[in-house]
Amino acid sequence: KGWQILTFILVMTMEHRDLSWEKYDWDIINFIPHYTGAFSLLGSLIIICNVLLSPRRLSNSYHRLILALSIFDFFSSLWLFLGRWAQPDDNCGGFNNCKIQHGTIATCDASGFFYQLGVIAIPLYNVALVTYYLFAIQFGWDEKKIGRCFEKKIHFVIAGIAILIALVPLPLKGYNKYSWFCMVAAVGWDEQTMSYVRGSLDLTMIYAYINLIVVLLCSIYITFVMLYMIFGLFSFSTRSSSSNMAARNTKGKIALMAFLYTIPFYITWIIPSVFIFLLVGGWYGYNVLEGISVQTLYTGHVWVATFMPLQGFFNALVYYLPRLCLTDQNFIRGEVRTESQLQMEEERGGESEDVSSTYNTLRDGEVETMAHLSSLIQNMC
Repeated sequence: KGWQILTFILVMTMEHRDLSWEKYDWDIINFIPHYTGAFSLLGSLIIICNVLLSPRRLSNSYHRLILALSIFDFFSSLWLFLGRWAQPDDNCGGFNNCKIQHGTIATCDASGFFYQLGVIAIPLYNVALVTYYLFAIQFGWDEKKIGRCFEKKIHFVIAGIAILIALVPLPLKGYNKYSWFCMVAAVGWDEQTMSYVRGSLDLTMIYAYINLIVVLLCSIYITFVMLYMIFGLFSFSTRSSSSNMAARNTKGKIALMAFLYTIPFYITWIIPSVFIFLLVGGWYGYNVLEGISVQTLYTGHVWVATFMPLQGFFNALVYYLPRLCLTDQNFIRGEVRTESQLQMEEERGGESEDVSSTYNTLRDGEVETMAHLSSLIQNMC
């Protein structure tokens, strides 16, 4: 019944705008996730191996957050990669092509569970990652304080919330096939009992709201924190001495890394979450799809199939950027000299010109800030 309502709305919209379904290749939506999901799997796996094989990185809060994010993204991308292959070959017709569905109810439950796990955990870990940058850049927390007061605790919070939310639909038979993947949905309308064989529309709508609210709240928080750090950097530059501009520039580069990590989140979760919510709302019976052209719906489906599985790939690109490791090798190695140290070297007849040109020159009172930033950069590399 739900699919009939949605199909009726889409067909009426199509006829009103004099569009035809035959103009669009709807089958390609089923195959795009096989490619994009594979790229995301590879990206997440590379990050996971890079962190696990390095004791130095594994002991660092920043890399442990990236590791946890990549683990959740790996399992989410795995089942998005499988897509239609994990769906059972029942309830065919409409949008369901049983020729490419080779799964069972168990595989669909697994697909829906890990998809739901990713919908909650991945945005929350993006929040945790931005919060790490906030503590490190704006508040000046060192690695030990971040690990003790924030990072080690946040894993239990995020994992607990995500697992709890993802477990609830399992005993309710809530995970069913929807479009090209499995999620909380209702299938198999029974005319005799006037109910669905698996799942319910109420549960579907509740989880549509949960997912949308989580993604939107996380995006608002991430945007606010990024703006706060940017304005903080501008304020820092206006009241800093010229010799302290090196710290401001370094903070700006670290903030840029934080911003680059938020881009995959905006692309892969905000638009797909809103689009899926609209589809579920139309299925539920709300007139949210009224006036939307078939071309827009097709574009939305292609966007979701293309970008929703790709966060792992984008994260790997950002993770393996030169970052700050190649921008100032002397600074990265901690070869920073204060003004008093340079004076002492000059008195000893050292190569003062080479020293002053090779090393960053700081006032004595600025050494602590630069040492903290140096340590932060080393942790990120």
